[in-house]
Amino acid sequence: QDAVDMDGTDAEMLEDYQAVLKAADALVAALKDAGEDTTAAARISGNAKAKVDNLTMKIAAADKKAADDAAKAMAALTAKLWNGIGEAPLANTISANRQTDTRVTDADVVHIKMKGATDSTPLEENEDVTVAALNGWTGSEHTKKTDAGTYTARLYANIDAPKVEDKTFQEQYSANIGTTGDAKGVLDTATTSLPANAPKVAGSEFSKFTAGTHSLKAKDNPYNSDWVLVDGSFHGVAGQYICKPSGTNNCGFKVAAKGFRLGAIDSNDEFQTTGVEWTFKPNSLDDKIAATPSTDPGDYEYFGWWILDNNGDATVGVLVGENRSAQSTPNSLTSALLGGTATYKGGAAGKYAVSAGKDSDAGHFTADAELTADFSDFTIAGTIDNFTGGDGKARDWSVSLKKADIADNGLIRNKDGGGSDATLVEPTDSGSMTAWSMGGTASDAGGEWRAQMYDHDNTGTQVPKVVLGEFHALYGITGRMVGAFGATTDQ
Repeated sequence: QDAVDMDGTDAEMLEDYQAVLKAADALVAALKDAGEDTTAAARISGNAKAKVDNLTMKIAAADKKAADDAAKAMAALTAKLWNGIGEAPLANTISANRQTDTRVTDADVVHIKMKGATDSTPLEENEDVTVAALNGWTGSEHTKKTDAGTYTARLYANIDAPKVEDKTFQEQYSANIGTTGDAKGVLDTATTSLPANAPKVAGSEFSKFTAGTHSLKAKDNPYNSDWVLVDGSFHGVAGQYICKPSGTNNCGFKVAAKGFRLGAIDSNDEFQTTGVEWTFKPNSLDDKIAATPSTDPGDYEYFGWWILDNNGDATVGVLVGENRSAQSTPNSLTSALLGGTATYKGGAAGKYAVSAGKDSDAGHFTADAELTADFSDFTIAGTIDNFTGGDGKARDWSVSLKKADIADNGLIRNKDGGGSDATLVEPTDSGSMTAWSMGGTASDAGGEWRAQMYDHDNTGTQVPKVVLGEFHALYGITGRMVGAFGATTDQ
């Protein structure tokens, strides 16, 4: 008994009892060879064997129950996603939530907000979930509870993390920091109150509000009973804001599109950019400044999937889009000046359901995407492969994106040319279809795919740099998949 950890798990106790049984059997054999009494040792062996047998059966039963529970859970998930994907998942849309906006709140992370019908109903980024980058596309997850259920979306964007400046606070703001008296080591009011610097301003009192202008009252502080102190940061460096009111002007701030503008609240409760003195004292002048939150992360594209889950019922879809300051879709792509081929590489993500009894499988996936465009006849085809399933394990799958036409505006559409450049049309046997392979065995062509090219100079001499697309694939009567992809070229 002393050789067994009775507080251990069943598996740990089984291992201990197996060791006791082995030792007891060896002792029995030794005593027997020596012609000595084996009664006590045999009793220990018998007791240990009984424990081993009982624990083995108990663990086997627990394993079976866990496997049965997992199978039931997978069956339920498969049914939910099978119905959620449906027969025409590319018709499922997330309406106004398809658009995105960028916001930068950390030195090394670009956050993407999914807009709702109004700014008050966004799909906020779930920063508790870390989504790994996919072939260079930054991942993020977004959620929103609504009366219709809970939206969850996963996005991938070809957006670079802002660069951390390799400068100290002193180096960056040496011309704006006082050197004598009370102003020594303090950033001046002209810099802290500059409207363009609003994205650099963060503070405990400021972040309590998401809109409007607000007045701040003085609290107990070691400087002056009329001064307002706010703990916060400027340009990513921690410190303390100090505001000195003047006359009838109170210390105040205004929530900006990004960050906070510092200023005064006058006697008419109006915000003014002058009228009080706001300064900032960093904890250390040697701290490195962060990436400037106002820095636009740049033009980018994104793709991903979303699911609306309502008590087990679900609707699944995918989304692609861009966030650019100027038009990026080509309008002269079929110029005779453009020729040759271009290869686009990137990633894909989406949802799948394989209804195959005890071998059913469902969840979200990531994969590689590669497409080749031929600008001599303006066609494109590709492959989605190297799949990873919802359990994090590889799947021996691939999806062929059958050859389709590239329209003058970069829209990738039906190979048979049944629609206008501005519309996506139903696929036919020879174009815009997909074929899903499992273990090297391909299904019949079915489903559909569609895409759009972006980032083009519109001169007819430069190939588009980005392709975004959506695809729907079927594997006979057992498999349904919907996904989106993003791919870029260096050509």
